[in-house]
Amino acid sequence: MGKRALSMNRTLAWMLMVGYTALLVLLLVISLYWISNTQYEVERAEDEALAGYVDRASDEMSMLERHIYDTYATNRDFLALSGLQSYTENYETAYYLREAMTSKMFLENYIHGFAIFYDNLSNVWYRTKDNVYLTNDEMRQAVEAIRPGVLSIVRQRTWERLNIGGEPVMVVTCRRDNAAISGMYCLKDAGDIGSGLRRPGQVAILTDVGEALRGAELADALGLAQRLPADGGLFSQRLGGYRVHARRIPQANLWIVLAVKIDLWSLLNAWQLGLLLLTTASVVAVILLYSFFRREFLRPTRELTQAMEQLRQGEISEVPTLDVRFTEMREVNRTLARMVSEIESQKVKIYEEIIEKQKAQMQYLQLQLRPHFYLNGLKTINALAINGDTEAIQSMVYAVSDHLRFLFRESQLVRLSEELDFTENYVALQRQTAARDIRLEVDADPAVREWLVPILCVQTFVENSVKYARTAVSGAPLAMEVRVDMLATEEGRYIDLIISDNCQGYSDDVLERVNSGNFGDDGRAVGIGNILRRCRLLYGERAELRFYNEGGAVSELILPELSEDEGEARQEEART
Repeated sequence: MGKRALSMNRTLAWMLMVGYTALLVLLLVISLYWISNTQYEVERAEDEALAGYVDRASDEMSMLERHIYDTYATNRDFLALSGLQSYTENYETAYYLREAMTSKMFLENYIHGFAIFYDNLSNVWYRTKDNVYLTNDEMRQAVEAIRPGVLSIVRQRTWERLNIGGEPVMVVTCRRDNAAISGMYCLKDAGDIGSGLRRPGQVAILTDVGEALRGAELADALGLAQRLPADGGLFSQRLGGYRVHARRIPQANLWIVLAVKIDLWSLLNAWQLGLLLLTTASVVAVILLYSFFRREFLRPTRELTQAMEQLRQGEISEVPTLDVRFTEMREVNRTLARMVSEIESQKVKIYEEIIEKQKAQMQYLQLQLRPHFYLNGLKTINALAINGDTEAIQSMVYAVSDHLRFLFRESQLVRLSEELDFTENYVALQRQTAARDIRLEVDADPAVREWLVPILCVQTFVENSVKYARTAVSGAPLAMEVRVDMLATEEGRYIDLIISDNCQGYSDDVLERVNSGNFGDDGRAVGIGNILRRCRLLYGERAELRFYNEGGAVSELILPELSEDEGEARQEEART
């Protein structure tokens, strides 16, 4: 069993596309995995940076709270200030306590500032790390903001949140009787959370109720007040083109939010971008390669295959010259063109021989027909001349000239309506000279009156009846009938021509000749023989001709429908 035939063009195109698709999928999978893994690492680094800051801030606030409480509980100076002393004693005690707190502040990073209230909270001493956090004016504002809260504290520690100079400051205070001490923790350095990240981020600080203490514009743009959860301490989402990470400082009831803008460089690094560019370049390269492959190989191969198919079906007679670059394809094109040229030259010689043979045969048939009808016309005019009917002769000359003009037409095919009109004109001419009554009845389907039929295909049989038919009763009229119907079959539409008369019918010898198509050279049934031969030349085996007797001679022609284009082609063949 032979192998199944494949299309080379289709197979090569599929191999190219499947191979590249597999490579492209591999590159895309690698790129996506790499990018996804990098994004995971970047987001984890951002979250870890935020978590580190929040944990550090929480620990430092816890240490500040513990230190303030220890001072409140155990420091002798603070305990002395809380009791009743003179103004001088309170001043001196507050001074020593301030110096101790100042030393502690500069030793520990978690203390950003402090305030000591004494003399029944009417006086205050304060200090801050001047290089980073609060100026004296800001500290004074902070103290004045703290004072109302301090007055309400009774032997307990509490955190209070202030916003000084646009920065949130957390203050923890402990009070004992006539004295109180406050420690300050500023969140100003929260803006440095994203400094060590791949892409710097923006920081916002919000309270539990959604009040923005820092980064109010960012918070409003991202709708953070509505999105941060009421409970829990973590939040991570993509909002408005940002990656948003948020963590809560439990002591302060504050959310620290880190928002990193998402752009190309936040998604890709240089190596990843290079890989994507390489993948894109490979797509462009493959498109160009496929275009070149299709233009220089697939298209010429397809055109060459189509040309061979058209040659096989006879639609073209020569191989077109292909515009190709490959030497091998050009050589195949030239070789095939030479082979086809040689074959066509041989075919032309054979066709010329066939056409010459058909031409000679058609000319021979026409030479047989034209003298036959021409002499019959002259005989008719001669009969009128013998009778001396000059007016009738003149009328007959015009009628016979029209008759002969139709006979001498170059066309081998005429419309059925023209053939029927010619036949009726012929019968009218015969009525003028014949000694008997001649009747012709024509019944033609209007649907086929404009169909093309061989010239004289009706008149020939009518003329035979006029010339040779004899009725059974002397003096009885010669009655002829022409019936034309359309036949619709699976193979197409046909015209059914039936010409009959009421006379003695065909002789057995003539029936044998016309039904077998065996015509000799004895001059008998020349007209019918010519019709038969011309139908064979024009229609081939598609035409069917039947002759029989049924109350007289019956001639039946079944001819296929010819379109205008087919008719012109057949007539052109007949003329050549």
